[in-house]
Amino acid sequence: MKKFVCIFLTLFLIACQGSPKVYSYQDVNSKHLTYENIFFPTNSHYFIYVYSGGCYVCDSIKQEIISYSLNDENFYFLLYSHELVPPEENFDQTTILGVDDVKNIYLIGTPSMLEIKGGKIDNYYLGSEKILTKLGLI
Repeated sequence: MKKFVCIFLTLFLIACQGSPKVYSYQDVNSKHLTYENIFFPTNSHYFIYVYSGGCYVCDSIKQEIISYSLNDENFYFLLYSHELVPPEENFDQTTILGVDDVKNIYLIGTPSMLEIKGGKIDNYYLGSEKILTKLGLI
């Protein structure tokens, strides 16, 4: 009988925990920037996570990224758009370091994350592993 009660209580506690929160980009609507206002935040140090719709890798880390951003006021989102497409096929991503003008920001893919310090791009991270590592999520 004790065994039955223990099993019942365990199942009851598991069922009461409910399912984990599933986030969508709408949950962080207020943290979205547009291409034109990448340098708009007045924070001296912040991150911009760049994602694209239909990106499998972006979708695979979406829950972790959104959850992280909800606890960090210096974290923003940007939907990848045609303005960010490099002007040439052999574009060197390091050329965006130090840039402070949106007209000179190009990215070679998503997910990407820009680190802005003092109104300039200080660093960039391409791919889920580099992004999650920088944020301390892996």
